[in-house]
This record gives sequence, C-alpha cells and structure tokens, in this order.
Amino acid sequence: MKRYQLGFTLLELLVVIAILGTIAAIAIPNIVKFMDSGRDEAYATEKDNVQTAITTMLYESESHQIGPNSDTPGSCGPTNDMDLITTADSPQLKLSSYMLGLKSDGTIALDGVTYTVDMQGHVEQTHP
Repeated sequence: MKRYQLGFTLLELLVVIAILGTIAAIAIPNIVKFMDSGRDEAYATEKDNVQTAITTMLYESESHQIGPNSDTPGSCGPTNDMDLITTADSPQLKLSSYMLGLKSDGTIALDGVTYTVDMQGHVEQTHP
C-alpha cells in the first residue's frame, strides 16, 4: 500500500515564508524610495507649469507685472488659488485662465502646496 502526501511539511512552509520575507525586505524600501521620488518630481513639474503659465500671462499683459496683493506687498501669495494671481492691468488677467488641471475652484491639485509670485513673475513654491 502506498502512502500519499496530502500537504506540505512544516519545513517547506518555513522555507517559503523565509523566501517571501527576504523578497519583502528588499522590495519595500525600494518602493518607498520610488514613491518619494515621484512626489518630488510632481512638485517640480507643477512649479514649472505655474512658471510657464505666469510667463505666458505676463507676455500677454500690458503692464508685464503681477498685481499687488495686500497681504504681501511686492508679491502675490502665498496661495494655492490661481484665481488670486492676477496682472496689474485693468482689466486684470487671471493666472487660472492660463492653466489646465486645476480643481474646479481654481486651486492647485497638489495638496499642501502654495506659491508666492513676485511682481516680475518669479515663482517660489512651498510644499510639505
């Protein structure tokens, strides 16, 4: 009479668990590093998009200057609302008209990011 094996031995299960643990120990730090670099690239890309939109807006402006903001003399910001960044013209040009990918209320899609823009259109970004 032959005896059939109906399952795995304890040793086989321990070997499989050890292999999976080793793979996880190698993979998880790399995944976290990859996600962090993606977040940093998203911040840099968004800043470039804002700077390009401001450059375009100022090119089409008669005054070629960002309008003053009562909170920060000589600049506009810090804000994530692109409706608040305007030119010094009358009528004012709004930055939100020059950007795609904004939320419906005119704010930047990245949470926690704010921008400060000086009168000449130089952008400073603050993010968490």
